[in-house]
Amino acid sequence: MCPLTSSEQAKKIQHKSKSQIIETMRAEHDEKKLPLSMTIHKKTPEEVFQLLKLPENLPYFFENLSKTEFVSENKNKWFFDANEESPEAFDFVMQSEFDENSPALLWRSEDGAGFDYSVAIELERAQANRGTIARMTVVYDNKAGKFASLFEKFMGKDAETVSRKILGRIKAFCETGSVPTTKGQPSGRAEDLPQLKH
Repeated sequence: MCPLTSSEQAKKIQHKSKSQIIETMRAEHDEKKLPLSMTIHKKTPEEVFQLLKLPENLPYFFENLSKTEFVSENKNKWFFDANEESPEAFDFVMQSEFDENSPALLWRSEDGAGFDYSVAIELERAQANRGTIARMTVVYDNKAGKFASLFEKFMGKDAETVSRKILGRIKAFCETGSVPTTKGQPSGRAEDLPQLKH
């Protein structure tokens, strides 16, 4: 099942979010797909939440995201490098909402970006204290315009593959402090990574 859909592709909701911010996001997009999930060992939901909420950590997870830049409270500009699919770099502002009680995190593109892009991550303690279950839902509604076309080239059309890559990097980062090396991304070497919080 693919967690990245447009509202036209939505089907019956099978997973209920514990977080109001994510419930609101799904309602706005008529999003009804199951989120993709992965278990992160060695870390509690609270520890994973603290790692994911830091904007400077996001380039380790999102492919071709080179850096983030502070705009205002709860807003950061995301800068994407050129890649094989698109020779043109671009950037856009993402708004963030965090629910520490759930815990859950939501990033969404600002109005006027030329597309609607939302990434939601819910964190839940795994059974027998085996770590944290991370559930991710990505919603992408394409609109007309230059940036919409660029965005599709950067993110790719195979949503499940892209989403699995993001979750895989989050899992590696949280468990080991390193991420798979990819062209145009941080190397993942320990000396290149920020100090992990415990």
